[in-house]
Amino acid sequence: MSKPLKGKKLLITREEKQAQPLVELVQHAGAEPFLAPLLQFQPIYSKNNEQALKKIQEQVDWLFFTSANTVYFFEAYRKQLGLTFSQKIAAVGVKTSHALMEYGYTVHFQPSIYSGAVMVPEFINKFGKEQKIALIGGESARDEIPDLLQKNHVSFQQVAIYRTMKNDAGRKKLRYALKQEMDACLFTSPSTVKTFTEFADAYYLEKTKKETLAVAIGLTTATELKKQGFQHVIYPQKYTIEAMVEQLVAYLQNERTKKE
Repeated sequence: MSKPLKGKKLLITREEKQAQPLVELVQHAGAEPFLAPLLQFQPIYSKNNEQALKKIQEQVDWLFFTSANTVYFFEAYRKQLGLTFSQKIAAVGVKTSHALMEYGYTVHFQPSIYSGAVMVPEFINKFGKEQKIALIGGESARDEIPDLLQKNHVSFQQVAIYRTMKNDAGRKKLRYALKQEMDACLFTSPSTVKTFTEFADAYYLEKTKKETLAVAIGLTTATELKKQGFQHVIYPQKYTIEAMVEQLVAYLQNERTKKE
């Protein structure tokens, strides 16, 4: 069996539970993963959210989900409150759709590309602007989708049901991993990039920025890496962890071919 990442040391910065599929992927390809979970997630249980979720039962036509994380926290909150929802459902991408289907939901719309900039115009083109939408997400979610909905005069309300927090327990693991001289660092969100720059020792931070390959899950994360000064950044066209690993393998194979 081919092991295209054999002998490679890879830093994985994703939240611990979410990171397991990525850890398994790189291990299967022969790499040695170093897990330093830089973020953790916390549900937002509040009277405002409880009232908002009860209200959208009656007042909206669609539920928009912007991440698999959102699905997990929404379902936990829904069960806690004993609510049921019959609205149509839109998911921003494949992973979000899969998470929804795991809980028995039918996904009525998913954009052709995992992107808010694509999701909104494709939705409007298919269903029109006369839809009432509940946008379910995290506290630090990007403004792209709400901005586009507002610009197109589509009625919507936002409900932030979880927050992203720095995971101080990941600081020690990160600093240990960087001393082992990683072949690549894998980033799955702009938040992991920002926390990485805060947690890493100054010497190893600058060394990593100048010398180490940074693999981003998509354009937004890649943009943050470049903004923070990382000089060797790659990312796939399809924004999934599987595509990340494929992109890394292709890049390393191409580099080997150049040297031959």
